[in-house]
Amino acid sequence: MEDILVKSDYIMETERLILSLIELDDADQLFPNMSNQNISVDMSWKPHETIDETLGFIENVHASFSNGKSVTWCIRLKSDIKTIIGIFSIISIVRQHRELIYDKAELAYWIAPFYEKKGYMSESAKAVLAFGFEKLKLHKFVVSHHINNENSKKLILRLNFRHTYIEEQAFMKNNIWIDVAHYELLKIRYQKNAV
Repeated sequence: MEDILVKSDYIMETERLILSLIELDDADQLFPNMSNQNISVDMSWKPHETIDETLGFIENVHASFSNGKSVTWCIRLKSDIKTIIGIFSIISIVRQHRELIYDKAELAYWIAPFYEKKGYMSESAKAVLAFGFEKLKLHKFVVSHHINNENSKKLILRLNFRHTYIEEQAFMKNNIWIDVAHYELLKIRYQKNAV
């Protein structure tokens, strides 16, 4: 079982970034990106049309956090602390079902197009994985990407995830059935390879 954590325990600092829990005050910063169809195209959500949708998203994230089902961080540059460049989340946390222990979760993330290909997502992911395995005492992470999302695929492979399978026509979005590639990372593999 994970240690008792307070909100300040969730603030993470890397070489170039600060990751902090998402707050309602972040809606103004998040809305321009969450309304950007180039970001949402590979996400489970449609572009937000109003800031109220972004506020609703944050409220749902808070409820999920309170129930121990997810953690969502805003990613900020140390050099520009007021600007949110993306989000990184641990979602779908499953601890136990009856006598079965799972202690697994899924990664979810996005970054504003201007900040792509600068290593920020790798830097964020390494901090989030360390937090998940060490602070939340998770045993396994899973992650997936739309089959044509090469940027996400490259990130996942850099983090030493193992490809498990391709799920054909996993879901429909915008009237198109999407194939999805799935991956997993066990704690023992993470520790062995020191991601």
